[in-house]
Amino acid sequence: MINDASKERVIIVGASLAGSMAALALGKAGVPVTLIDKERFPRRKPCGEGLSARGQAELAAAGCSLGALGCSHTKLAGYRIFKGKRSLLIPERSGLVGVPRVELDQSLLEQAAQFSSTRIMLGQKAVIHELEGGRCVVRVGDIEERGSALVIADGSASPTLRSLGMSITTPRSPRLGTSSAWRLTRGTLDPYVHTFLVPGGEVYLTPLADGRFNCSVLGSQDLVQRFVHDRALSLHVEEISDTLGIAISREYPFLSCGAINTLYRGATCRGAFVIGDACETFDPCAGFGMTHALMTGRLVGECVLEALGRSDPRTALVRYKRDREAQVRDVRGFTRITATTMGSRIGRMSLPFLVASGLAGTVSESVHSPNHASLARRLVSLVGASVVPRAGTS
Repeated sequence: MINDASKERVIIVGASLAGSMAALALGKAGVPVTLIDKERFPRRKPCGEGLSARGQAELAAAGCSLGALGCSHTKLAGYRIFKGKRSLLIPERSGLVGVPRVELDQSLLEQAAQFSSTRIMLGQKAVIHELEGGRCVVRVGDIEERGSALVIADGSASPTLRSLGMSITTPRSPRLGTSSAWRLTRGTLDPYVHTFLVPGGEVYLTPLADGRFNCSVLGSQDLVQRFVHDRALSLHVEEISDTLGIAISREYPFLSCGAINTLYRGATCRGAFVIGDACETFDPCAGFGMTHALMTGRLVGECVLEALGRSDPRTALVRYKRDREAQVRDVRGFTRITATTMGSRIGRMSLPFLVASGLAGTVSESVHSPNHASLARRLVSLVGASVVPRAGTS
Protein backbone atom coordinates (compact mmCIF):
# COMPACT_ATOMS: atom_id res chain seq x y z
CA MET A 1 0.00 0.00 0.00
CA ILE A 2 1.31 3.44 -0.90
CA ASN A 3 0.30 6.64 0.86
CA ASP A 4 1.05 9.58 -1.45
CA ALA A 5 -1.78 12.03 -0.77
CA SER A 6 0.43 15.08 -1.21
CA LYS A 7 3.67 15.81 -2.98
CA GLU A 8 4.46 18.21 -0.13
CA ARG A 9 4.13 15.66 2.69
CA VAL A 10 6.89 15.78 5.30
CA ILE A 11 8.01 12.58 7.02
CA ILE A 12 9.40 12.85 10.54
CA VAL A 13 11.10 9.84 12.13
CA GLY A 14 10.94 10.16 15.92
CA ALA A 15 7.93 11.49 17.87
CA SER A 16 9.58 12.73 21.05
CA LEU A 17 9.97 16.46 21.80
CA ALA A 18 11.98 17.42 18.71
CA GLY A 19 9.85 15.44 16.25
CA SER A 20 6.53 16.48 17.79
CA MET A 21 7.59 20.15 17.89
CA ALA A 22 8.46 20.01 14.17
CA ALA A 23 5.19 18.23 13.36
CA LEU A 24 3.23 20.83 15.32
CA ALA A 25 4.88 23.75 13.49
CA LEU A 26 4.25 22.17 10.09
CA GLY A 27 0.72 21.07 10.94
CA LYS A 28 -0.21 24.62 11.94
CA ALA A 29 1.01 25.80 8.53
CA GLY A 30 -1.25 23.26 6.82
CA VAL A 31 1.55 20.95 5.70
CA PRO A 32 0.69 17.21 5.64
CA VAL A 33 2.96 15.33 8.05
CA THR A 34 3.64 11.69 8.85
CA LEU A 35 5.13 11.26 12.33
CA ILE A 36 6.65 7.83 12.99
CA ASP A 37 8.09 6.31 16.18
CA LYS A 38 9.07 2.76 17.04
CA GLU A 39 7.82 3.28 20.63
CA ARG A 40 4.28 3.67 21.88
CA PHE A 41 3.34 6.62 24.06
CA PRO A 42 3.23 7.44 26.91
CA ARG A 43 6.65 6.03 27.66
CA ARG A 44 9.45 6.79 30.08
CA LYS A 45 12.77 8.09 28.85
CA PRO A 46 16.05 8.81 30.69
CA CYS A 47 16.01 12.54 31.38
CA GLY A 48 16.97 14.99 34.12
CA GLU A 49 13.52 16.66 33.74
CA GLY A 50 14.73 20.24 34.17
CA LEU A 51 13.38 22.64 31.53
CA SER A 52 14.99 26.06 31.08
CA ALA A 53 13.15 29.32 30.50
CA ARG A 54 14.39 29.14 26.90
CA GLY A 55 12.66 25.81 26.46
CA GLN A 56 9.48 27.16 28.00
CA ALA A 57 9.63 30.15 25.63
CA GLU A 58 9.79 27.74 22.68
CA LEU A 59 6.65 26.00 23.94
CA ALA A 60 4.86 29.28 24.57
CA ALA A 61 5.66 30.56 21.07
CA ALA A 62 4.07 27.38 19.68
CA GLY A 63 0.96 28.01 21.79
CA CYS A 64 1.85 25.12 24.08
CA SER A 65 2.84 26.54 27.44
CA LEU A 66 3.17 23.99 30.24
CA GLY A 67 -0.11 25.27 31.66
CA ALA A 68 -1.89 24.95 28.30
CA LEU A 69 -0.52 21.43 27.90
CA GLY A 70 -1.71 20.49 31.38
CA CYS A 71 1.75 19.29 32.43
CA SER A 72 2.44 19.29 36.15
CA HIS A 73 5.56 21.30 36.94
CA THR A 74 7.28 23.10 39.77
CA LYS A 75 9.40 26.27 39.74
CA LEU A 76 13.04 25.85 40.73
CA ALA A 77 15.17 28.52 42.39
CA GLY A 78 18.60 27.28 41.33
CA TYR A 79 21.15 24.64 42.24
CA ARG A 80 22.42 23.40 45.58
CA ILE A 81 25.70 21.53 45.18
CA PHE A 82 26.88 19.12 47.88
CA LYS A 83 30.31 17.64 48.48
CA GLY A 84 30.16 15.59 51.64
CA LYS A 85 28.45 17.73 54.30
CA ARG A 86 29.40 21.03 52.64
CA SER A 87 27.12 22.75 50.16
CA LEU A 88 27.08 25.68 47.73
CA LEU A 89 24.02 27.55 46.47
CA ILE A 90 23.75 28.92 42.92
CA PRO A 91 20.58 31.02 42.41
CA GLU A 92 18.91 30.76 39.01
CA ARG A 93 16.26 33.45 38.44
CA SER A 94 15.42 33.03 34.75
CA GLY A 95 12.60 30.53 35.39
CA LEU A 96 13.90 26.94 35.50
CA VAL A 97 11.19 24.32 36.19
CA GLY A 98 11.01 20.61 36.90
CA VAL A 99 8.56 18.77 34.60
CA PRO A 100 7.94 15.01 34.12
CA ARG A 101 9.29 14.05 30.69
CA VAL A 102 6.63 11.38 30.15
CA GLU A 103 3.88 14.02 30.54
CA LEU A 104 5.57 16.59 28.32
CA ASP A 105 6.26 14.06 25.55
CA GLN A 106 2.69 12.77 25.57
CA SER A 107 1.07 16.22 25.71
CA LEU A 108 3.16 17.66 22.88
CA LEU A 109 2.50 14.60 20.72
CA GLU A 110 -1.25 15.05 21.28
CA GLN A 111 -0.95 18.67 20.14
CA ALA A 112 0.89 17.59 17.00
CA ALA A 113 -1.79 14.95 16.26
CA GLN A 114 -4.69 17.43 16.24
CA PHE A 115 -4.45 18.25 12.53
CA SER A 116 -6.43 16.14 10.06
CA SER A 117 -3.50 16.14 7.62
CA THR A 118 -1.13 14.63 10.22
CA ARG A 119 -0.68 10.86 10.38
CA ILE A 120 0.75 9.36 13.56
CA MET A 121 2.30 5.89 13.32
CA LEU A 122 3.50 4.57 16.69
CA GLY A 123 5.00 1.24 17.66
CA GLN A 124 6.37 0.75 14.14
CA LYS A 125 9.86 0.97 12.72
CA ALA A 126 10.62 3.30 9.82
CA VAL A 127 12.87 1.95 7.03
CA ILE A 128 14.29 4.45 4.53
CA HIS A 129 13.99 2.99 1.03
CA GLU A 130 14.94 6.04 -1.01
CA LEU A 131 16.47 9.40 -0.12
CA GLU A 132 17.61 11.89 -2.69
CA GLY A 133 17.73 15.65 -2.19
CA GLY A 134 15.43 15.35 0.78
CA ARG A 135 12.71 13.50 -1.12
CA CYS A 136 12.19 10.08 0.31
CA VAL A 137 10.30 6.81 0.37
CA VAL A 138 9.86 5.34 3.85
CA ARG A 139 8.38 1.93 4.58
CA VAL A 140 6.44 1.39 7.81
CA GLY A 141 5.24 -2.20 7.97
CA ASP A 142 3.45 -2.82 4.67
CA ILE A 143 2.86 0.88 4.03
CA GLU A 144 5.08 3.12 1.92
CA GLU A 145 5.09 6.82 2.73
CA ARG A 146 6.42 9.23 0.12
CA GLY A 147 7.64 12.62 1.24
CA SER A 148 9.17 15.76 -0.20
CA ALA A 149 11.22 16.28 2.96
CA LEU A 150 12.63 13.99 5.66
CA VAL A 151 13.31 15.02 9.26
CA ILE A 152 15.35 12.67 11.44
CA ALA A 153 14.56 12.96 15.16
CA ASP A 154 15.06 9.45 16.52
CA GLY A 155 17.52 10.15 19.34
CA SER A 156 21.19 9.81 20.09
CA ALA A 157 21.45 6.19 18.90
CA SER A 158 19.54 7.15 15.69
CA PRO A 159 18.89 3.89 13.80
CA THR A 160 17.89 6.03 10.81
CA LEU A 161 21.28 7.73 10.56
CA ARG A 162 23.00 4.37 10.96
CA SER A 163 20.91 2.94 8.11
CA LEU A 164 22.02 5.89 5.96
CA GLY A 165 25.68 5.08 6.58
CA MET A 166 26.49 7.61 9.29
CA SER A 167 28.55 5.97 12.02
CA ILE A 168 27.57 6.79 15.61
CA THR A 169 30.76 6.33 17.59
CA THR A 170 31.05 6.18 21.37
CA PRO A 171 33.28 8.95 22.75
CA ARG A 172 36.49 8.02 24.53
CA SER A 173 36.05 7.70 28.30
CA PRO A 174 32.29 8.15 28.04
CA ARG A 175 30.13 9.45 30.86
CA LEU A 176 27.05 7.30 31.32
CA GLY A 177 23.68 8.18 32.79
CA THR A 178 20.51 6.78 34.29
CA SER A 179 17.38 8.22 35.90
CA SER A 180 14.44 7.09 38.00
CA ALA A 181 11.29 8.50 39.64
CA TRP A 182 10.98 8.91 43.43
CA ARG A 183 8.50 10.26 45.99
CA LEU A 184 8.97 11.97 49.35
CA THR A 185 7.52 10.06 52.29
CA ARG A 186 8.76 12.48 54.95
CA GLY A 187 9.97 16.08 54.89
CA THR A 188 10.19 18.49 51.96
CA LEU A 189 12.68 19.04 49.18
CA ASP A 190 13.67 22.67 48.70
CA PRO A 191 13.03 24.04 45.16
CA TYR A 192 16.58 23.52 43.97
CA VAL A 193 18.28 20.96 41.77
CA HIS A 194 20.26 19.13 44.45
CA THR A 195 23.60 18.01 43.02
CA PHE A 196 25.81 15.60 44.97
CA LEU A 197 29.43 15.42 43.85
CA VAL A 198 30.53 11.83 44.42
CA PRO A 199 33.58 9.83 43.30
CA GLY A 200 33.17 9.14 39.60
CA GLY A 201 30.37 11.60 38.86
CA GLU A 202 27.28 13.34 40.18
CA VAL A 203 23.81 12.56 41.53
CA TYR A 204 21.03 15.04 40.65
CA LEU A 205 17.69 15.37 42.44
CA THR A 206 15.19 17.53 40.51
CA PRO A 207 11.95 18.39 42.38
CA LEU A 208 8.68 17.79 40.53
CA ALA A 209 5.10 18.47 41.55
CA ASP A 210 3.15 16.60 44.26
CA GLY A 211 6.14 15.51 46.34
CA ARG A 212 7.84 13.66 43.49
CA PHE A 213 11.34 14.13 42.17
CA ASN A 214 13.69 12.83 39.52
CA CYS A 215 16.98 11.17 40.50
CA SER A 216 19.63 11.12 37.77
CA VAL A 217 23.12 9.65 38.06
CA LEU A 218 25.85 10.75 35.64
CA GLY A 219 29.43 9.61 35.53
CA SER A 220 31.60 6.54 35.21
CA GLN A 221 30.27 3.11 34.36
CA ASP A 222 31.23 1.92 37.83
CA LEU A 223 29.22 4.70 39.51
CA VAL A 224 26.10 4.14 37.39
CA GLN A 225 26.20 0.38 37.86
CA ARG A 226 26.59 0.75 41.63
CA PHE A 227 23.59 3.07 41.75
CA VAL A 228 21.39 0.75 39.72
CA HIS A 229 22.25 -2.18 42.01
CA ASP A 230 19.61 -2.21 44.78
CA ARG A 231 21.97 -3.11 47.62
CA ALA A 232 24.40 -0.32 46.82
CA LEU A 233 21.52 2.02 46.08
CA SER A 234 20.16 1.76 49.63
CA LEU A 235 23.45 3.07 51.01
CA HIS A 236 23.42 6.09 48.69
CA VAL A 237 19.75 6.79 49.44
CA GLU A 238 20.39 6.64 53.18
CA GLU A 239 23.30 9.08 52.92
CA ILE A 240 21.37 11.54 50.72
CA SER A 241 18.25 11.30 52.91
CA ASP A 242 20.27 12.01 56.06
CA THR A 243 21.93 15.04 54.44
CA LEU A 244 18.59 16.53 53.34
CA GLY A 245 16.53 15.39 56.35
CA ILE A 246 13.98 13.53 54.23
CA ALA A 247 12.67 10.02 53.65
CA ILE A 248 12.00 8.77 50.11
CA SER A 249 10.65 5.78 48.21
CA ARG A 250 11.18 4.78 44.60
CA GLU A 251 8.24 4.86 42.17
CA TYR A 252 10.00 3.56 39.03
CA PRO A 253 13.30 1.72 38.56
CA PHE A 254 16.35 3.27 36.93
CA LEU A 255 16.37 3.38 33.14
CA SER A 256 19.43 2.35 31.19
CA CYS A 257 21.26 4.98 29.17
CA GLY A 258 24.27 5.01 26.90
CA ALA A 259 27.17 7.42 26.55
CA ILE A 260 26.15 11.03 27.19
CA ASN A 261 29.25 13.01 26.21
CA THR A 262 28.77 15.97 23.90
CA LEU A 263 28.73 14.62 20.35
CA TYR A 264 27.90 16.53 17.17
CA ARG A 265 26.93 14.41 14.17
CA GLY A 266 25.81 17.04 11.70
CA ALA A 267 22.59 19.00 11.14
CA THR A 268 21.84 17.41 7.76
CA CYS A 269 22.34 14.02 6.12
CA ARG A 270 21.93 13.43 2.39
CA GLY A 271 19.40 16.22 2.14
CA ALA A 272 17.47 15.29 5.29
CA PHE A 273 17.20 17.56 8.33
CA VAL A 274 18.58 16.18 11.60
CA ILE A 275 17.23 17.52 14.91
CA GLY A 276 17.34 16.91 18.66
CA ASP A 277 19.74 14.33 20.08
CA ALA A 278 20.17 12.79 16.63
CA CYS A 279 21.96 15.99 15.64
CA GLU A 280 23.90 16.80 18.80
CA THR A 281 23.89 15.49 22.36
CA PHE A 282 24.84 17.50 25.43
CA ASP A 283 26.06 16.34 28.80
CA PRO A 284 22.80 16.44 30.84
CA CYS A 285 24.50 18.19 33.78
CA ALA A 286 23.88 21.48 31.93
CA GLY A 287 20.14 20.79 31.63
CA PHE A 288 19.65 21.67 27.97
CA GLY A 289 18.54 18.40 26.37
CA MET A 290 14.82 19.22 26.24
CA THR A 291 15.48 22.86 25.34
CA HIS A 292 17.68 21.86 22.39
CA ALA A 293 15.04 19.39 21.18
CA LEU A 294 12.29 22.02 21.24
CA MET A 295 14.55 24.64 19.67
CA THR A 296 15.62 22.48 16.73
CA GLY A 297 12.07 21.17 16.22
CA ARG A 298 10.75 24.71 15.87
CA LEU A 299 13.65 25.82 13.68
CA VAL A 300 13.42 22.88 11.29
CA GLY A 301 9.70 23.56 10.89
CA GLU A 302 10.55 27.06 9.62
CA CYS A 303 13.27 25.76 7.29
CA VAL A 304 11.18 22.92 5.86
CA LEU A 305 8.41 25.40 5.04
CA GLU A 306 11.03 27.38 3.12
CA ALA A 307 12.20 24.25 1.28
CA LEU A 308 8.76 23.00 0.18
CA GLY A 309 7.84 23.84 -3.37
CA ARG A 310 11.43 24.46 -4.39
CA SER A 311 13.23 22.26 -6.87
CA ASP A 312 16.48 22.76 -4.95
CA PRO A 313 16.17 22.50 -1.12
CA ARG A 314 19.83 23.30 -0.46
CA THR A 315 19.14 26.92 0.54
CA ALA A 316 16.88 25.77 3.38
CA LEU A 317 19.38 23.14 4.48
CA VAL A 318 22.15 25.75 4.63
CA ARG A 319 19.88 28.11 6.57
CA TYR A 320 19.02 25.38 9.09
CA LYS A 321 22.68 24.54 9.70
CA ARG A 322 23.59 28.21 10.05
CA ASP A 323 20.67 29.21 12.28
CA ARG A 324 20.91 26.14 14.50
CA GLU A 325 24.62 26.76 15.04
CA ALA A 326 23.99 30.40 15.94
CA GLN A 327 21.36 29.42 18.53
CA VAL A 328 23.21 26.48 20.03
CA ARG A 329 26.71 27.87 20.53
CA ASP A 330 26.05 29.24 24.00
CA VAL A 331 24.29 26.00 24.97
CA ARG A 332 27.33 24.05 23.84
CA GLY A 333 29.69 26.43 25.64
CA PHE A 334 27.70 26.28 28.88
CA THR A 335 27.62 22.48 28.68
CA ARG A 336 31.40 22.33 28.22
CA ILE A 337 31.98 24.66 31.17
CA THR A 338 29.54 22.83 33.44
CA ALA A 339 30.73 19.34 32.52
CA THR A 340 34.35 20.36 33.15
CA THR A 341 33.48 21.97 36.47
CA MET A 342 31.41 19.04 37.70
CA GLY A 343 33.45 16.26 36.16
CA SER A 344 37.07 17.17 36.93
CA ARG A 345 39.01 17.51 40.15
CA ILE A 346 40.38 20.93 39.21
CA GLY A 347 36.91 22.10 38.20
CA ARG A 348 35.43 21.03 41.51
CA MET A 349 38.17 22.88 43.36
CA SER A 350 37.20 26.08 41.50
CA LEU A 351 33.51 25.81 42.37
CA PRO A 352 33.67 27.75 45.68
CA PHE A 353 35.38 30.67 43.91
CA LEU A 354 32.90 30.66 41.02
CA VAL A 355 29.95 30.66 43.42
CA ALA A 356 31.36 33.23 45.85
CA SER A 357 32.25 35.63 43.02
CA GLY A 358 28.78 35.35 41.50
CA LEU A 359 30.16 34.07 38.19
CA ALA A 360 28.35 30.74 38.38
CA GLY A 361 24.95 32.34 38.92
CA THR A 362 25.48 35.05 36.31
CA VAL A 363 26.52 32.57 33.63
CA SER A 364 23.70 30.15 34.45
CA GLU A 365 21.00 32.81 34.36
CA SER A 366 22.32 34.40 31.16
CA VAL A 367 22.33 31.14 29.21
CA HIS A 368 19.04 29.77 30.57
CA SER A 369 17.16 33.00 29.86
CA PRO A 370 15.38 33.63 26.51
CA ASN A 371 16.94 37.12 26.55
CA HIS A 372 19.85 37.20 24.07
CA ALA A 373 21.28 40.59 25.13
CA SER A 374 23.87 39.40 27.62
CA LEU A 375 27.62 39.87 27.71
CA ALA A 376 28.01 36.68 29.77
CA ARG A 377 26.04 34.78 27.16
CA ARG A 378 28.22 36.07 24.34
CA LEU A 379 31.35 35.07 26.26
CA VAL A 380 30.00 31.58 26.85
CA SER A 381 29.26 31.35 23.12
CA LEU A 382 32.98 31.74 22.45
CA VAL A 383 33.58 28.55 24.43
CA GLY A 384 30.98 26.82 22.27
CA ALA A 385 32.82 27.42 19.01
CA SER A 386 31.77 25.25 16.08
CA VAL A 387 32.52 21.57 16.06
CA VAL A 388 33.37 20.18 12.64
CA PRO A 389 31.27 17.05 11.99
CA ARG A 390 32.94 13.94 10.66
CA ALA A 391 33.20 13.38 6.94
CA GLY A 392 29.98 12.19 5.34
CA THR A 393 27.63 13.70 7.92
CA SER A 394 26.15 16.33 5.68
